[in-house]
Amino acid sequence: MQHNDEIFNLFILEAQDNLNKVENALLELENNPKDKEAVAEVKREIHTLKGASRMMGFKNISTMAHSIESLFEKIEGNIELLKKSTVSALFFCIDWLYKAVETLPGVLELPADLEEFFDNLSRGIEISVGKFSSEKVSEEKAEQMPSKKSAHESQESEKQLSALVENESLRENTKEEKQQNLKEKQTVKQAKTDYLTLRFDKIKALLNYSNIFTNYIGRFRYYVDRLSKEELERLSKEEILNVMEQWGSQIAYDLRFYELYAKQFQDQVSSMILVPLALVFDSMPRLVRDVAVSTGKEVDFVMSGKEIEIDKQLVDLIQQSLIHLLRNAVDHGIESPEERRKKGKNPKGKVGLKAYTQLDRVFIEISDDGQGLSAEKIKAKAIAKGLISAEQAEMMNKEEILHLIFKPGFSTKDEVSDFSGRGVGLDVVAETARRFNSEVGIQTEEGKGTTFILSFPINSSVISVTMFEGAGDIYAFPSLNIDQVLFYAEQRINTIEKERMLEYKHSWIPLINVENLLGHQGEVSERKENIIVVSIQNRYYGIAVNRVLGENSVVIKSVSGLSHKIPMLSGVLSLSRRDVMVLNALDLITRYRER
Repeated sequence: MQHNDEIFNLFILEAQDNLNKVENALLELENNPKDKEAVAEVKREIHTLKGASRMMGFKNISTMAHSIESLFEKIEGNIELLKKSTVSALFFCIDWLYKAVETLPGVLELPADLEEFFDNLSRGIEISVGKFSSEKVSEEKAEQMPSKKSAHESQESEKQLSALVENESLRENTKEEKQQNLKEKQTVKQAKTDYLTLRFDKIKALLNYSNIFTNYIGRFRYYVDRLSKEELERLSKEEILNVMEQWGSQIAYDLRFYELYAKQFQDQVSSMILVPLALVFDSMPRLVRDVAVSTGKEVDFVMSGKEIEIDKQLVDLIQQSLIHLLRNAVDHGIESPEERRKKGKNPKGKVGLKAYTQLDRVFIEISDDGQGLSAEKIKAKAIAKGLISAEQAEMMNKEEILHLIFKPGFSTKDEVSDFSGRGVGLDVVAETARRFNSEVGIQTEEGKGTTFILSFPINSSVISVTMFEGAGDIYAFPSLNIDQVLFYAEQRINTIEKERMLEYKHSWIPLINVENLLGHQGEVSERKENIIVVSIQNRYYGIAVNRVLGENSVVIKSVSGLSHKIPMLSGVLSLSRRDVMVLNALDLITRYRER
């Protein structure tokens, strides 16, 4: 069946929203099976999905949704049917629906024993679940879902579910049909990436600004006409001076208001690409639940701040970082119930996900009340793996040692699990933070727990930068990295062990000429008026520059194509006559220290 692209994309977005709400309701029911509102929520959202998929002609999705709805009609009359094993089995039905929606416009076949499966659930027969795997979809590998195991699963019920899953397959297509489905699927993915829902009040505000700008264009045209050559030729020299003075002040007055409206217009447009963090946060309770069930741990998961809005372009990057950190929090951080009892802790661990804003950035904290990080264990492991030498380890502060966990291939875990121990994941988190001129903050106490702090710009295109002259050009640092700007002539500077040092906050810190920092081979300019102090991993570094030009909030152009070739480059901002490179201070200092 052919579908209108806009309606098709809207169905996918709404179906995913329906499934997300069902998933969260099931999480509530797993903890409180008698929650009637959660039961009603499942019925309401599944019924909506069933009707929409039937209207679109997606028969298999409609059939699965109808089976779940029918089961919940029976559960409403007999809440005792809703056991933990039933919820676990339903989670896999939701996974199938997610996969079926993602497969569109391809078709995912229903499990062969679906009717028997739901019949057993409706009669209260326990069905435990094992590892769920999927067939290839449109010649692309589907991601494997994490293992989900019940503590009391039986061998017979394991076989029953395995048979159910093994029968899952795709409808056979000809080679031409497969290629066409793959092409359509890629188009849908791109459409979903570019699709954005806008509130009407935001669009209305833009229309209002359009009217304002139209009025100002009329006013400026009037000024141009009055100051035209023909008009001025009729006037005497004295009259021309009077006209220029009168109209000059009027134009300046109007320009000030025009600039004000232009700034408001820019802010309004920027707000249109902001989406609530709920797009990311709402999928995390299920992730935490699955890892906890698989690792045999009990976890109380709490979220806050999901109403905060952030640039839609950052959603995927934030999601990947949170997946890695939350998996680690449950698998690495939280101890088993038995171990927690021995330590005098509540057998149920706590994992938190919190977002809040400061100025133009959003901060996200991922916390757990588990065993915490051991700096000594991390240091020993890093030396054993050859990541650092024993001499280097002795010179590192605690913050620098803790950040070794973000090195590729590093893991403190001796055993590899489905979720961690391979030394991959945290390096991705650190790399994502560096792309936005930030670090991953770590607060930890052995035996008490760990908190990771991520920081992202609310709008990835508009940032505050400090521009300066140095190394024969004009550059800029993101202001986020700058602790203070000093006057060079007023500072105490000394040479200690052949290295220039600056006295700053009652201690000596390295002072680096900007030419050396950028790796320039030419002569170093002696004319230095300012020192920019940056903070990295709780250490300060002074960067001597010719002159600081000022601080501005600017729109920067992406340099994604160059970022791999020039890691120290964060972006480019356009001035009236030239482009200015925005440097990544974190990468520059890190590379300088490694020389």
